[in-house]
Amino acid sequence: MTPENKIIAASLAAAVISVFATSPFYPRACAPSTLCRGFRHIDGNTYAYDVIFSDSKTDDGAARTSTLEVYEDGKPLGPPHSDVSDIAQNGGGRYLYWQSSMSIRLYLSASDNSDPNTNGRIYKVFDPAAGAAYRRF
Repeated sequence: MTPENKIIAASLAAAVISVFATSPFYPRACAPSTLCRGFRHIDGNTYAYDVIFSDSKTDDGAARTSTLEVYEDGKPLGPPHSDVSDIAQNGGGRYLYWQSSMSIRLYLSASDNSDPNTNGRIYKVFDPAAGAAYRRF
């Protein structure tokens, strides 16, 4: 490979890495308990994030047993245990930590109903009853 081709290849590789690293959907390592960008828009103000704590209870059916707490830039979001339709229509920081037969998922809305992938805020989760930090799928 000529020196010119090496420069072109290195420049191309740097450009590709730059595009992926700045994409809101590129999975990246995060600080413990921080939700990296990668929220999936569901409907209205609702975004979903696949997350699990070991020993953490979820809201399932009529039981509102989750002790998961969600924070946006250090401020608590809520109310928790909200219905997904209420999150979609009203947003305002509502969230639900839900377990279905197929997945465990956090449904949430930003405090101002903006897109959590692009609003520049940091989202963290904490569960005082959990045995370990969350794990992303």
